[in-house]
Amino acid sequence: MHSEPIDPQQLIATLNVSGLCRTAEDYFKAVNDHTFSMSKPFCSVTETPHYLYQLGLLLDGLKLHAGLTVLEFGAGVCWLSRLLNQLGLSTISVDPSITALNVGRELFAKHPLITTCPPLDPPAFLEFNGHSIDLPDASVDRIVCFDSFHHVPNQQEVLAEFARVLRPGGIAGFSEPGRFHSQTVASQREMRLFNVLENDILVEEIAATAKSVGFTKVYCKLQLPVSHEVDVDAFLGSFTACNPQHMQALLDYNRAATIFFLQKGELRQDSRSAVGLAHALRLLAPAPDRVHRLQVQTRLPLAVHCHNTGTATWLATARRAFGKVALGVGLLDQHKHPVQPNFFRCPLPHDMAPGEEATLRFELPALPRGEYVLSFDMVAERVSWFENLGASPVFLRVVVE
Repeated sequence: MHSEPIDPQQLIATLNVSGLCRTAEDYFKAVNDHTFSMSKPFCSVTETPHYLYQLGLLLDGLKLHAGLTVLEFGAGVCWLSRLLNQLGLSTISVDPSITALNVGRELFAKHPLITTCPPLDPPAFLEFNGHSIDLPDASVDRIVCFDSFHHVPNQQEVLAEFARVLRPGGIAGFSEPGRFHSQTVASQREMRLFNVLENDILVEEIAATAKSVGFTKVYCKLQLPVSHEVDVDAFLGSFTACNPQHMQALLDYNRAATIFFLQKGELRQDSRSAVGLAHALRLLAPAPDRVHRLQVQTRLPLAVHCHNTGTATWLATARRAFGKVALGVGLLDQHKHPVQPNFFRCPLPHDMAPGEEATLRFELPALPRGEYVLSFDMVAERVSWFENLGASPVFLRVVVE
C-alpha cells in the first residue's frame, strides 16, 4: 500500500519530455501480444460501448468528410487511423513509440480496407520527438487525439505545433479523461509501475492555452453516462422536468470524461462534403417551356445559368475528382425514366463560392432518333447529386427526327 500518491507534475519534472518519450517506447516494447490494442474499438464486451460512444461524439464534432487528411496524435498501434482510412480519410499516425507505429503498419497489412471510397493517400507513420511534428505548415485538415493528450507533459508546445500544421479552418478533436484522472487507482498504478504520465485534463486551462497559440474557437460535447439507465416514466418525465439524479449523473460523467475541440479560424465548407450544397439553375437556351426539335446527328447548343445558393464552395478541380463539381446532364425517356443518367458533364470554369453565379455554354453530343427528356443538375463527384440534397433539377423535352 503506497501512502503518498504520485503527482503528475513531479513525474514531469523528474523525467522531462525526452524521458517520457522513452517510457512510451518502453511500454510498447514490453508488450508481447498487441492483439487487444489492435482490435479496438471492438476489444471487449465491457469496454466497446464506451469506446463507440466517445468515438461517435468525437468524429461528429470533427466535422469530417471523405478526402480530408487527418493527423492522429498519440496513435499507438493505429487502430483509429485504420478506421479513419475506412471512411475515406488519409491519415498520418504520429507517436513517440516506433514499436507502436510498426505494430500499426502490421495492422494495416493484415487487415486491408473494405471501402468504396479509399483515401487519397496511403497511410503515413511518423515518429514524434516530444517537441515538434515533422510536417510542413498548414499541411493537415484535422487532428484527432483519442485518450492520448493526457500523456503530454508540454501541452502548450504541442498545441502550438497543432496550430502550425493545421490548415485554416482546421479542427483538433480530443476524447480524454477528466479533471481528477491522475487520482484514480488505475492512473496511480500506471505512473508508479511504468512511469507513464497520467495527467488531469482541465479543459478551461487547455482552452486558454489553445487561444494563446492561434486557435480561435473551443467547444465541447456534453456527454451522458453510457451506463445510465432509467425506466420509461422517468425517461418521459425528463422532457418536462429537471431530474436531480439525471443532472448529478451528467455532472459526474463529464467531470470524468472530456470531449472537446479546438478550431483554427472559420470552418471552410466545400464540395468534398454534402453539407451546404445547393443550387438554382435556369436554362437560358433553348427555351425550357417548349419541346425542342432537332435533326439526327445534330449537336445541341445549350446555355445554363448556375447559382451557388448553398454555404459550401464548389470545387472546379479536385484530386481524383473527389468533390469536383460539374453540371450533369441526364438522358431520360419521355416518361422521365433513366436512359443514360450520366450522359454528359460540363465542367465549371473555376471554383464557385457561395452566392457566386456563372453561365455555362456547351454543346450536347448528338442523340439517336427518339423522344427524350434532358435533366440538368449539379453533381459533386463521389459525393452526391444536388437533387438528392433537396435541389431542383431543370428539364428540357427534345425530339430527335
